[in-house]
Amino acid sequence: MEKRRESSGKLKGLLENTCPRVALSLFAILPVTEDIDWLFYVVASVIVLLIVIPAVLVVKDYLVDRTIVLRLLSERVEDKVYDIVVSISGLIVAYSSGMSDRVILWLIFLLLSVISGVLIKPHNPTESD
Repeated sequence: MEKRRESSGKLKGLLENTCPRVALSLFAILPVTEDIDWLFYVVASVIVLLIVIPAVLVVKDYLVDRTIVLRLLSERVEDKVYDIVVSISGLIVAYSSGMSDRVILWLIFLLLSVISGVLIKPHNPTESD
């Protein structure tokens, strides 16, 4: 029973942490898929699912334990670097597609990623959650 609970916790952690980053990566390349309608709708639907499912899990966990927000803010260094790389790639794709509103969005996200990387203490992977 304990092993099952542990694997469930790892899956929930994966959903809360990885899914939004995959959604962000897909959002960065979304302008590339706009020429093919069905591909655009599939990618947009996957993005929505990858945002909604972890959001529901986080709200559900927040109602039980209010410290989950602090745990989610203290990311690993690799996650912060990944956010910066994704925001730079989103900036490049938006700029090359001529979407000035998305360029501004990606510049803001890049700025927030850099600031959070400097100000927020990284999560120690050796500590248990």
